[in-house]
Amino acid sequence: MFPIVLRQAEQFVGIAPGVAIAVEGPGSGDGAKKFCAGDTPIANASRLFKDEEIAVCEEAGIDFIELRRGIDGITVITSPTNAAVNCVSFNDL
Repeated sequence: MFPIVLRQAEQFVGIAPGVAIAVEGPGSGDGAKKFCAGDTPIANASRLFKDEEIAVCEEAGIDFIELRRGIDGITVITSPTNAAVNCVSFNDL
């Protein structure tokens, strides 16, 4: 999410130069922690909030709405000449 949101912030500032936008990383868990602590009004994550993160938000009295903006795609590949890998099941991944 970070590179996507960073680019969106850059584009938005281009059309609304008087608006200050800060985009920080490094990850979904860090964003959830800051959001549930009330340190930021918007958080992005590459996954749904975990049950324990939701509980922290609820304890802090922070209500939120999750909006799905995309779905991550993951590809696992290896070279046919890779002798170390000969059979990997979906469950192994």
